Order: sequence, then C-alpha cells, then structure tokens
Amino acid sequence: MQLVSREHIEISSDVRSGKPCIVNTRIAVENVAVMYLKLGYSLLEISW
Repeated sequence: MQLVSREHIEISSDVRSGKPCIVNTRIAVENVAVMYLKLGYSLLEISW
C-alpha cells in the first residue's frame, strides 16, 4: 500500500480545534471522508 503524502494536509491548533485540514482551507479531512462514505465509497476506495 502506498503512503499518503502529507503535503496537502496541515494541523493547526488555531483552525478547527486542531483537526487535520486541507492546506490553506478550513475543510477538515474528516468532512471529506464522511462525504465519500455517504456517497457509497468504501474506506479502501477513499484511502487510495
């Protein structure tokens, strides 16, 4: 399995209570994952 690049994810205690977010946005990685789960994607599909 390929490792995930972290260049697009940042964690700052000042933004979204320290949740991992997409760089230069306030969009939490959690929100993106939940959106794809609701669309019917599996966790494996999301992780690729």
